[in-house]
Amino acid sequence: MIILTPEQMNRLDEYVINKLNIPGTVLMEHAALAVAEKVEKMVEGIPEPKAVLFVGTGNNGGDGFAAARILESKGIKTVTCLFGDPEKIKGDARVNYDIHKAMGLTLLEYGKDRHEEFVRNVQEADLAVDALMGTGFSGTPRYPIDEAIHILNGYAKKVLSVDIPSGVNGTDGSVSTCCVQADETVTFCCLKPGLCLYPGRGMAGNVTVVPIQIPKQAVERMNSTMHFVDADLAREWLPLRKVDGNKGDYGRLTIITGTGGMTGASVLAAKAAYRTGSGLVYLLTDKKTLPVFETTAIEAVKIPIESDSLEEEFERLKSFLDKQDCLVIGPGMGNNERTFRIVRYFLNTDKNIVLDADGLNVLEGKTELLKTSKANIVITPHPGEMSRLCGKSIGEIQMNRLKAAGDFAAQTGVTVVLKGAGTVISSPEGIHMINSTGSAGLSVAGSGDVLSGMIGSLMGQGLPTLKACALGVYLHGLAGEYAADQFTEYGVTASDIIELIPSAYKGAGKNYNRPAGVFDLTCT
Repeated sequence: MIILTPEQMNRLDEYVINKLNIPGTVLMEHAALAVAEKVEKMVEGIPEPKAVLFVGTGNNGGDGFAAARILESKGIKTVTCLFGDPEKIKGDARVNYDIHKAMGLTLLEYGKDRHEEFVRNVQEADLAVDALMGTGFSGTPRYPIDEAIHILNGYAKKVLSVDIPSGVNGTDGSVSTCCVQADETVTFCCLKPGLCLYPGRGMAGNVTVVPIQIPKQAVERMNSTMHFVDADLAREWLPLRKVDGNKGDYGRLTIITGTGGMTGASVLAAKAAYRTGSGLVYLLTDKKTLPVFETTAIEAVKIPIESDSLEEEFERLKSFLDKQDCLVIGPGMGNNERTFRIVRYFLNTDKNIVLDADGLNVLEGKTELLKTSKANIVITPHPGEMSRLCGKSIGEIQMNRLKAAGDFAAQTGVTVVLKGAGTVISSPEGIHMINSTGSAGLSVAGSGDVLSGMIGSLMGQGLPTLKACALGVYLHGLAGEYAADQFTEYGVTASDIIELIPSAYKGAGKNYNRPAGVFDLTCT
């Protein structure tokens, strides 16, 4: 699904209104109809329902005024509470404010002397609508909007936010100290980054994307470089299996292992690769650890490294390595000179490479090797590993994950998979993907090793790099959801995730019902 930034949405609105001659009031009416429809669903079954609408003085407030009018026509009692000077209401919002007043609908203007009255109205309502601020907000809400947010968070039974929860930055998902915690959010036309990136995503509750009759060709003119990886995209990218195929048709993946102590990481990556569809998985391993893998990774083919002269060994194995479709380097290898030598050697090849864990840690202060590499490289850092690579603090990275991943991809020429809630995938060309799946159950040792094996498998099967990364992350997250549903978020192991990869394929391919999640992306 396409994601548009607030700046792109503003340009889209201007184009539709000024070039296509669709009045802004028409767009606002469709937005208000969508809000009213969601309110109806949220109060369904409640006798004589009442909704209170908190509105600001901008277009977000205009949506609220129009929604109140529509709700009254449907028999839902409303109280509209204005936060701000009514003289500041302009344009399309003013049109709907004037209609609201002309119809004699209940309208209260906030002042400190009326605080308790506003609290009482929220307490008496079955639902509160947050139409205070739109997607263009940044910074910290000021009086009286901050008062409105405190009332909503403190007293509302349920909150529906219009377009985005007030207090969430629509561009990067950051939140101020004062932010609406919504149960549901209705957003218009397209997703916004702030609804897809944490912590903003966590404030939005269940998100529904609704059309407001903006023509498809107008949206396409915005040339979006950002996409939300949902079931529809994942389904398009699933690798095809031929009826008459053989194991050689589905990719040769080699995982280069460590020398001991963390051999389980390579085993997890290998098993995940097979569950993701690899035809052949090899473990290139030190001969001393060969017996371990013979009993723990029985499906994988083991290729021993016979001596410590690594470069000579790789030259000896050149004919084998030339046939490999992808290499995974890092899981369980250790942050040491041996690992660095292996990484450096393969960065001088033209292979498809997934670098994870210690395959990344050995490059701290040496990222120039990525910039000069001939290989097609994917890196899969968690925020700590990303911090070591780019020199920024974890806090700075987490504050704007999209920028951190995008900047590093552009600077080094690698594809970045920045792991975490709402994993971000950024290409050197400036294309960004934000993942929709996942659960807290994925926060477990070995989960990253599983992901590196999955991405390596999909690259080996021939998917383009960005699609392989995005699909791998999506399936990994979906398998994690299924595992959490089965074992609870407390009891998930990396092996559980692996065993549920086939179920994730089914879920992506047939649109199975997912466990309760954040996004309802069916356009209404």
